[in-house]
Amino acid sequence: MADFKKIFSVGVAAAETAAANKKEIEGVISEVNKQLQELYDEKVHFGVWDLTKRTPRPGVKNIFVDAFNYDIVSYKGLCISNKEKKEPIVLAEWQITENGYPCILKYDDREAYCYNTDDLETELATLLSDVKTGKAILKHLNTPSEKE
Repeated sequence: MADFKKIFSVGVAAAETAAANKKEIEGVISEVNKQLQELYDEKVHFGVWDLTKRTPRPGVKNIFVDAFNYDIVSYKGLCISNKEKKEPIVLAEWQITENGYPCILKYDDREAYCYNTDDLETELATLLSDVKTGKAILKHLNTPSEKE
């Protein structure tokens, strides 16, 4: 008979590794936010948001644009928001697998798979140095907040 005890321990070890990977990824995202807030006096925020978007239904070719031609799709995005963590500006779509890695960033016809922290930090550096990110930061710095 198979030794199911060893098989269970493999699954538990995989779950522990996945949890550690996710914690590591969250730490990187948190560090980006921390440094952004330090640089801009906590007037802007970086993080992961739960978002929705409208996508055209496949096979529907109707000349009239109406709600029935679209599906609402939920997704996660890496965003810059104001200091109240409102008004997010999407920089990239964000996916994290059940194992943590690879995590995936999608933006500007680019789909980047990050298999470890170094990959993630490199890809985030590319994303954060993009003009779209700069514009998002400037927009929130130049827009008065509700608390002001």
